[in-house]
Amino acid sequence: MAEINDAFEKLKEERRKIQETIEGSLNKGGSGSEVGKQRDALKALRDKKGALINEKKALKTQLDSLKAAGDKLVKDRNDQRSTVKFSTAEEIDKEIAKLQRRQETTSMSLTEEKKLIKEMDALKASKLKIKDLKSTETDMEDIKRKRKEISDSIAAKDKEIDAITKEIDASQAKIKESSEKDNEKRSALDGLFKRRDELKKEIADKLKEKDTVRDEFREKNNAWYSYQRAVKAQKKIQYEEEKKKRDEEK
Repeated sequence: MAEINDAFEKLKEERRKIQETIEGSLNKGGSGSEVGKQRDALKALRDKKGALINEKKALKTQLDSLKAAGDKLVKDRNDQRSTVKFSTAEEIDKEIAKLQRRQETTSMSLTEEKKLIKEMDALKASKLKIKDLKSTETDMEDIKRKRKEISDSIAAKDKEIDAITKEIDASQAKIKESSEKDNEKRSALDGLFKRRDELKKEIADKLKEKDTVRDEFREKNNAWYSYQRAVKAQKKIQYEEEKKKRDEEK
């Protein structure tokens, strides 16, 4: 990605310089000329597009932060779920009441009663974990809602950027059309227009290449995490089998 970004920025810089040369040549007629007015309008459109792109970047930064926070909450929720046997406080209370009845109605040794009391204490402690789990799930829903709002804002910003890009293309076409009236200017600018169009395509290709690399990485990364989860599950099963065997042998 670093190599692709470096090539991408070089292409953008080359295109910017070519564009400045083109606009400088087209503006030789003075700021009051038709071409000069068109160039000023084009600059205003580019400034507006640049502002929109910066706004989109800020939104994407917020979205990335929320995604990281959401991923952490998912991990926390999974960890919390793995430590509790019941999913609600009501279920825990029922289990505690069941154990209390057993304690009151069943004759048992001191060791068994201590074990029973320890189990009830653990169930009481798990009620706090249930509360934490509910709080985590509420936070996850809040982040999910915020992520959707920001994603919608980014989509709206993309539409604005696309619309102004069309205006820029139309403005550039007008400038080019005006320049074609001057054969002398046209001959000097044809090569620059051609190279600018080539750079536009090369820049688009680099963006596609970035998307491809990112998608390939995401696919491999997801496969790696799936493998890690499978290994963890396998180890857990193996551990439980070995524990059962040890308990039976004991």
